[in-house]
Amino acid sequence: MRLLPNKTALIVYSFLILVYTATLTIVLHLRESLPDAVPENEESEFSALRAWKQLEQFSNEPHPFNSETNLKAREYLSGVLLELSEKGKALNRKIELDLHENTTYTGFSLGGGPYTGWRYFESTNLLLRIEGTKKRREALLLSAHFDTVPFSHGVTDNGIGVVVALEVARILIEKPIADTVILNLNNCEETGLLGSEGFMAHPWAKDVRAFINLEGAGAGGKSMVFRSSDLPLNQFYSHSPFPHTSVIANDVFKLGLIKSSTDFQIYAYKHNIPGLDIAFYKRRSHYHTLLDNLNTTSPRSVQQMGDVTLATTRSLANSEYLYRDPTQPTQLAIHYDIVGKITVVHSFKWYIGLNVFILIYIPLFYYRGYRSMKRQNTGKSH
Repeated sequence: MRLLPNKTALIVYSFLILVYTATLTIVLHLRESLPDAVPENEESEFSALRAWKQLEQFSNEPHPFNSETNLKAREYLSGVLLELSEKGKALNRKIELDLHENTTYTGFSLGGGPYTGWRYFESTNLLLRIEGTKKRREALLLSAHFDTVPFSHGVTDNGIGVVVALEVARILIEKPIADTVILNLNNCEETGLLGSEGFMAHPWAKDVRAFINLEGAGAGGKSMVFRSSDLPLNQFYSHSPFPHTSVIANDVFKLGLIKSSTDFQIYAYKHNIPGLDIAFYKRRSHYHTLLDNLNTTSPRSVQQMGDVTLATTRSLANSEYLYRDPTQPTQLAIHYDIVGKITVVHSFKWYIGLNVFILIYIPLFYYRGYRSMKRQNTGKSH
């Protein structure tokens, strides 16, 4: 074999390294890129700047459940929901509002760690129901908790999820969709997932056929679908701009490698409602600390979560998914995104079939090649 001269080899290898580095840089940039924040005057679009103004009103200090600051945050959010309700009524939309939700929950909690066990809880959730144009009872639930741990401002966990839900509700009131949507801004998630437990005791809970849970476990960056319980839901999400999804996160949670809990566990695991868990995860070291504040994230992160939530809500609530047979088994999905631009979704059965095909085909391919080479060598020897 003829070796390249040292100078030529150096040029070739340097060129290859340059190509690989440039490709990796472009891929990382595309994957991590965030949309520009839409200004407030764009009434027909999700506006991160409008949502950010709301976020500033209640996320400048910790507001754990059963504290004075929590009451202030709840009062502010109640006012926003009341304004949305009045706007809907002015547009002749049927809007129902429950700002004094007083259901009680007594049962075994799946809150995890010290919060697992028998609990008694009086709910203080904030609920809004937006009737769809089909005027049917079946509903999609948008859920986000507004309480924080005692030592965090809770901007990413979970103020952003709350203002995203509010902004999505504003758009759905102004531009109706086919199916009914229920907002659950729940309280007391951080002390055992009790807000979602309390909601499931509310009369509206029996109408919920699917849910989207909005969460945060870091500070800023891109939100990601890290848990899902039915393949069609991932397909609805695939219509989103700036998608970010990974089935690996689902497996990591199931293996217990991430020591966090979300309301997904209550809705999906305890009450068998299919849904998506969309959450921020970057800067995990900021999670549940004072570093989870307005300075460690940006309106562009709000825009990305808002865009994917609105697109998924529209796609799902304009389909027939909410009217499927609830006894029908859900389908496991393999889902991932390509450079943050394209979402790939296929069934777990298809994935297993592909792997079996590869395991069978590749050995046969090499075996046929080996036999062909052997025959050629035998022919030459004669």
